[in-house]
Amino acid sequence: MTHEEKISYMRMAMGLANFGFSEEQLDLLVSMYDLILEKEEETDLDSMTTVVMDCRSREDARVEANIKKEIETKKRLNEIFGEKKKNEE
Repeated sequence: MTHEEKISYMRMAMGLANFGFSEEQLDLLVSMYDLILEKEEETDLDSMTTVVMDCRSREDARVEANIKKEIETKKRLNEIFGEKKKNEE
């Protein structure tokens, strides 16, 4: 199962349990769970800190991608509605 699929299932489970978590929080929960399953008793603070930093990097990338999508959508809408205004005048 991919990391994204695990996050999706975690989101469903949390929703059924009536808990609200952000994408970043779900990513962190799944990542920490995977780390603990992998290292068991050998899980250390350094490994956990690395997971936190990796999750933050992924969140930054998600936010940046969403911003780019919004900008492209706004540009496209401006093009569409700008053309309509020109045609109406």
